[in-house]
Amino acid sequence: LSHHDLDLFLQQGGVVLLPNHHGAQQWQDSHGRWRCVQRNSTVVAAPAIHAIDLWLNQLWQTLAAQCTDAVLGWRVLSGGEEELLWQQLLHESPAGADLLNTSGTARQLREALRLLQLWQLSPVDVRRYLQLADAVADIVDDRILAWQWLQQFQQRCHQQHYLSAGGQLAALLGVLQANPAHARQLLPPQLLWLGFDDPPPLYVALQTTLQQFGCVLQHASLDTHQPSVSVQALADTAAECRAAATWAATILQHSPTARIGIICPQLVSLRPQLLRIIQQHVPVAELYCSVTATLAEQPFFNTALQLLALADIKYDSTALCQLLRSPHLLGAAAEADARTALELKLRWQGELHTQMVTVRELCADSGKPWHCPLLAQALRAMQEIQRQQRKPQGLREWLAVFQRHWDQLLDREQLALPQLRLLRAAWQQWLDQLHGCASLFGAISREHALRIMSSMAQSCRLGNGRSNAAVRLLNPVETAGLDFTHLWVMQLQVHSWPGELRPNPCLPLKLQRELLMPSVDAALELQHARRQLQQWLTHTRDEVVFSHAAQVDELSAEPSPLLSVLAPLRTGKRFGNNQRNRIHATRRFA
Repeated sequence: LSHHDLDLFLQQGGVVLLPNHHGAQQWQDSHGRWRCVQRNSTVVAAPAIHAIDLWLNQLWQTLAAQCTDAVLGWRVLSGGEEELLWQQLLHESPAGADLLNTSGTARQLREALRLLQLWQLSPVDVRRYLQLADAVADIVDDRILAWQWLQQFQQRCHQQHYLSAGGQLAALLGVLQANPAHARQLLPPQLLWLGFDDPPPLYVALQTTLQQFGCVLQHASLDTHQPSVSVQALADTAAECRAAATWAATILQHSPTARIGIICPQLVSLRPQLLRIIQQHVPVAELYCSVTATLAEQPFFNTALQLLALADIKYDSTALCQLLRSPHLLGAAAEADARTALELKLRWQGELHTQMVTVRELCADSGKPWHCPLLAQALRAMQEIQRQQRKPQGLREWLAVFQRHWDQLLDREQLALPQLRLLRAAWQQWLDQLHGCASLFGAISREHALRIMSSMAQSCRLGNGRSNAAVRLLNPVETAGLDFTHLWVMQLQVHSWPGELRPNPCLPLKLQRELLMPSVDAALELQHARRQLQQWLTHTRDEVVFSHAAQVDELSAEPSPLLSVLAPLRTGKRFGNNQRNRIHATRRFA
């Protein structure tokens, strides 16, 4: 797939689709630069290369402006909003009230519904796998509870006219089939699918529907290369991170235009350590990590939520002492000594919970070393605000109340600092999402509003560099549609690659195995892992390094058996003829 052929395809009205945003961004940038060179211009039209979810959303919005189907007016839920609705359903359920981890259960149920939608099933189809009797309501079983919750959630969404992402695509297919004239007018004459392997049934149905309306579908794969290959055994995970960091820095120093990838199967858990080490070797401007910290992990956000409880009757003494030391409280520098004295006074009292009236009195005691006039004034104002706002009200009204609390005690001027630009953007995104989802809830209690705010912060992530930076830290799923000049694949230990099977606990295992859903069959996962290694080899131009650690978390670790096929290549020799054949990976759709 040369840029010249791609340009001809795009000039004929074709559209290129990729499975994720990383691949779409790379191809947009690459082809845009090629167009600039060919046309001797610094500005060219953006090529019609899109991530499939964005393209489908654009198609949905265009249909909504031209068609009268009622479903086009339904609300499409974001991931955070869908999880909030799941949590609300669980809190309202008698069985859900006893859950120890409501948010974790909500995420598993959300993923279960997504799998059902991708495989074009409904909760009703799950029934035969559970082998339920008619009097199933009297049986207490986790599988049955999950099945009932899935039914209740789907019914609630239908009654309130909500759509999840998978539900939106299924509805889109129905709208296209009901409006053939609009479909033929809006769909491009040609679609090029790049980087898609083994899509689930819902996307196969999408391809079939597009073809019915005369849209010509073409499939392309990335160019194959013959890189040098080596396998490195490192002492532990930290040594593996340092080796990858110095390797990337050396390449970037000699080849500033290189496209360097560092693939980490356990990127979520390893991100803090890996990112910290790489930032010591690679300029921040040239580094991108696909997994970034959430707003909920930031001290500023946690301080903001914690201080809302200062208007309560009593407060946990240990947490209160920690809060007094926070630099994010208004007047922290001016009253540093007095607040230290106040903390010592509270610790000397030895109470597990401190009455807030006592704290206010201590702060206002002008004759003592713990006199904190700024804190005393803010606490009195917060108490008055709280006294006026105790009844259930809408989420927007609660946000206005909390805003008044923050005005009293939170040093939000810190968000204006240049070094906190990413935190400021995440904070504003969080507030926008909260105002956007306020209509999902009626009058709610203060505690419910705080749960919503805390949950939404889990989906607001801080940015971390440009997605087209020279060095990119990615997990394996995000490499679909990408090619590299240099690639380092980490964590290829026996327990990490292939990884552990993770069937969804909310769906019958028999159903997941029969329908070949992800991460349920060991043989398929082994085959997929083997082909993924081969795919990385063929889609990297110059060099591929595979590494594993001899020790992980102070325990001995063996290298993945899949690395044995690379034994002849450890010297860095290039592929032989039999290894240069195109490899058709069966990567699962992500």
